[in-house]
Amino acid sequence: MDKLRNKIFYADLSRETYLEYKDMVLEHDVHNLRIYTSLTAIALFIFAIASIITSGFAHRNTMTYIIGASVCVILYLAVRHTENRFGATSKANFVYLYGYMSVLYSLAIFLSLLHKEYPAVTYIGVLIIFPMLFAIRPVYNIISQVVSVVFFIIAVSAVKSPSVISIDIWNVSTFLVVSILTICIVTPIRIKSLVQTEVIKDMSYRDKLTELYNRRAYEEHLAMYSVSVVSDLVIVAMDVNGLKVINDTKGHEYGDELICAAASCMKNVFGEFGQIYRTGGDEFCAILHCTPSEASELCASFESVVESFSNSYISNMTISYGVVSSENGAGLGIHDRIVLADKLMYENKRQYYAKVNV
Repeated sequence: MDKLRNKIFYADLSRETYLEYKDMVLEHDVHNLRIYTSLTAIALFIFAIASIITSGFAHRNTMTYIIGASVCVILYLAVRHTENRFGATSKANFVYLYGYMSVLYSLAIFLSLLHKEYPAVTYIGVLIIFPMLFAIRPVYNIISQVVSVVFFIIAVSAVKSPSVISIDIWNVSTFLVVSILTICIVTPIRIKSLVQTEVIKDMSYRDKLTELYNRRAYEEHLAMYSVSVVSDLVIVAMDVNGLKVINDTKGHEYGDELICAAASCMKNVFGEFGQIYRTGGDEFCAILHCTPSEASELCASFESVVESFSNSYISNMTISYGVVSSENGAGLGIHDRIVLADKLMYENKRQYYAKVNV
């Protein structure tokens, strides 16, 4: 029973592992969703045109095809707009994914009702195919299928003849069982494969010393940002002061400890607000999503954490940094904000060394 519960709720992964990677799986599904909504819209428009030039059976489907295609286009545009303006968010992705699912189920049910003299075929096809399209959490997929079947049975029971109703209920119940079995077998395999791929990818994107993102991840993540301005984007460029002197006088082991200490402070303060990268030997960059006032509070906290940090190796540490938010970087894209943040960081470093060398 525990094994079955784990398969249904967490796709044969541990609860902790599933929760860690569930947003990544959802983003993968939404990437596929953009493709499927486009293909569905094109297919439905083609079906609509074909039904217009025919008569009889297919002619009744024209408006259903047009409405379904239009909804898919709207859904696709909504996904793209949200991603371009706000980035990928798990709540929006969840809504869009199940919105597309609802469109397919509703379309298939309505087509069945249009042809009440015939047993449902399109709906059963959707019931079988849909679990193969996405890597949705098994329990959610099963619930959506059961709810859809209940609505289908209620709808056909209201309009179809008893002989057709009995065929539909038997068929849909049989294929629901097949669909649930498919979900329990195929979905865990797909999710585990995605997680394993992500783990390997994440290892290649991590700096081994600090476990922060490395330069490769930094450059690839920058390429993913839109050229448009993101209003809540904050860049913090950072550089550890005095690392070369420490490496030369106390050795690289001590220098590595200093780097790790700096990274620990960064994760402690900025970790919940975005990504932190080690872009060079003693150079770091944090790409955060927060307001200018939150950024000011974070930087004040960062200074306090760095100043008070100490361990068996480190008793004194300073980090120069430059911050660019919508206040001092209004109208700038991410690359220009990074350039400005670097400039401010080097000015801060110049002031630090001027003070130390007095």
